Amino acid sequence: MPRLKPLRWLLIVIFIFIFSISSLYLFYTDTPLLQLPNSSLKTIHSSCSPQNYIAGEWVHAPHTTKTNMTEMGDSLEFSGFGGCASSREFWWHLGADTSEQWDRFPGAQSWAWAPGESCTGLRPLDPEELIKDLVEDGGWYLVGGK
Repeated sequence: MPRLKPLRWLLIVIFIFIFSISSLYLFYTDTPLLQLPNSSLKTIHSSCSPQNYIAGEWVHAPHTTKTNMTEMGDSLEFSGFGGCASSREFWWHLGADTSEQWDRFPGAQSWAWAPGESCTGLRPLDPEELIKDLVEDGGWYLVGGK
């Protein structure tokens, strides 16, 4: 491999230095060429303290106009679900596998939590938006008990 002359080394180092400085400048300034797309900008959501949030109440908010359960699939509609991705015992988890318990539908699923009055601007819980926020903005969704 042929050796580079000292002048060429100097030119290479100067080029790398100028390229690095100009790249950093373009990245950290509002240069239109390198702005992030609008979809990746985070939206700041309103929030409130836990004390103000728990000062709310349960409000009647049915997911459907049906008034009684006639088949197991009705439990998904009463719960506001479009379906279930699980193939394991989800009818049991929803309590829809025993027709003797169908009288509690849709009553148990017809309620939503309304945060306290000082919690203005909070978005209602939307499963699609929750997943979108977790995927695009990063986060953990923990479900479980002990």
